[in-house]
Amino acid sequence: MVKKSRAEVGKFLDKLKELISEDESNIQIVEKSRDKTDKTKAFRLETGYNKSDIINELLKLDICNYSYTDKDRNPKFSGEVWIFGSYIEEIRIEAYIKLKKRKKVICLSFHEKEYELFYPYL
Repeated sequence: MVKKSRAEVGKFLDKLKELISEDESNIQIVEKSRDKTDKTKAFRLETGYNKSDIINELLKLDICNYSYTDKDRNPKFSGEVWIFGSYIEEIRIEAYIKLKKRKKVICLSFHEKEYELFYPYL
């Protein structure tokens, strides 16, 4: 677990927003269709959140939403994953958001947080 600088977080968010704004197909929301424990899928079914709702939340992220950066633990992939949190007023939950940037933005997790998130730039 690493804390990136404000400038690094800002650069990541700028690129993320640029990719999404250029073309909504530049975001992939990962759901394991056959996995009944998939938290993102369960969250979307429970709340009715669709891809557009998630995109809108991602576009609202700023440095204050950043929590930490970690290594991708999936042995098939390398690189970093970026963890953010966001309070979603209309459904009154704090979301846990795990993102990765490759050629596209990969949203690995988007669901209600399960443990306390620390926000170093709040």
